[in-house]
Amino acid sequence: MNILYRILLVLHITSAAVLFGGAIGLVRSLRQNVGGQREVFLAIARDAARRGRAMGVGSMATLITGLALIFTLGGFGSVPLQIHIALALLLVAMATSAALIQPQMLRLVHLAEAPTLDGEAAKKSIKLIAMGQGILHLLWIVILVLMIIH
Repeated sequence: MNILYRILLVLHITSAAVLFGGAIGLVRSLRQNVGGQREVFLAIARDAARRGRAMGVGSMATLITGLALIFTLGGFGSVPLQIHIALALLLVAMATSAALIQPQMLRLVHLAEAPTLDGEAAKKSIKLIAMGQGILHLLWIVILVLMIIH
């Protein structure tokens, strides 16, 4: 294996790990503090938004390094079908994040910045974020399995 492939593989795995690990514990923190002090909830909501941006960077890095790995191996025609499926699932995950999780993260920040927190609206957003994260984690596991099947 050449050095470029190994470097790309390390970057690819690292960026994928950011996607999985970036959200761990986030929903729990939001749920535990939605009824507490507004300043604390605002800090956690802002942290959630920052994590979301980091995960967005991680997803783009995963996509870019994945494509680079494919082309390093000779292009789409030279990689197995499961790589094509994993790429499609990554795009589904990115669309899910953009359509479901990111808007709810921004909504939480706006709710937390209001003079009084609308707890019910915040709980609804947290529930949607949790659902989205569950979908993303499931996709991540399926993609991981596809990556190791030969």
